[in-house]
Amino acid sequence: MSEDVVETWFQHDQPVWNHLADFVIASALPHEDDAVSFEQLRVRKLDESVFENCVVPFLCYDLALGDIVSTHSDPRFPRLGSFMLHDIVQPSGRGVARIWFSDDSSEPRVAHERKSELTAMLQETGFLFEWWGHRLVAVDLSDHARMLQLRGMVGSFESRWLLEIEVSKAPG
Repeated sequence: MSEDVVETWFQHDQPVWNHLADFVIASALPHEDDAVSFEQLRVRKLDESVFENCVVPFLCYDLALGDIVSTHSDPRFPRLGSFMLHDIVQPSGRGVARIWFSDDSSEPRVAHERKSELTAMLQETGFLFEWWGHRLVAVDLSDHARMLQLRGMVGSFESRWLLEIEVSKAPG
């Protein structure tokens, strides 16, 4: 990797299965020529290169909480050793939805209010989730019924705030 390449890391401050996590691996995200991004994944080590994912991914597609993954060395990123996400060995059957507040409210009170309200709603209904800042929340979907429930709940927010919901991995 060139010296002038800009590197960005997306980290999980409060992994939902932090009590199980005992290791960290990285996933390279699609990037432009002058930048490279990684998502740092907290995992539980099962074998030398096999791990259980303990986070609800913010940006990795096709990866969900509880998936068993393998790692390898990526010649593009030698300093990261052999701990780059390579493959999903055994899917957990779970899915991931991402909710993105697209209005980029610069008023801290508004950002805090909507984050607090959505957090309370997700907690009351038993969803597992992780925030990245005030604009992005990744939500665990344990099954198809939970995916439909989340879509219905988010509808109440759409009338008040500009947001987008994306299912990056469907449960099942």
